[in-house]
Amino acid sequence: MTLSIHIAAPRQSAQILEFLRGMHEEVGQAPLHDAKALAAIIELTNEGVAYVVEDDGRIVGSLGLTMFDHWYADAGFLGELWFYVDPAYRAGGEVVAMLLGEARDLSERTGQSVYIDHHRPRQRRGLSIIADRLGFVPVSRMLELSAGGH
Repeated sequence: MTLSIHIAAPRQSAQILEFLRGMHEEVGQAPLHDAKALAAIIELTNEGVAYVVEDDGRIVGSLGLTMFDHWYADAGFLGELWFYVDPAYRAGGEVVAMLLGEARDLSERTGQSVYIDHHRPRQRRGLSIIADRLGFVPVSRMLELSAGGH
């Protein structure tokens, strides 16, 4: 296993979309619209930053960050559009640590706060341990009420 991390180029957008199908299968909240998702990935790789971790050329983890504005202030922050690691690469936390480490470094370089949501409650403990080591702190928990109330 040879892991490497880099900032994705727009030409990798289709490959990222294929990788993120796994995320959608795990936590997707609405049907995947390929053209819309691809357009968002292309836009992010042009205007934001998308990190990909590869193992011998195959994407095994990715984090997409873009600038958002606080609704109540002029200050902005970096927020994730996606954060996903292939289930086969979650044990040990190496890929997660690589992605969060890049997010931390970007925050330090830009002076922007970073907000990352995590949708897998059963895996929060491992993620929290790694995130804590890198200086991330929990700020909230997401609540969801699905359409129809269940």
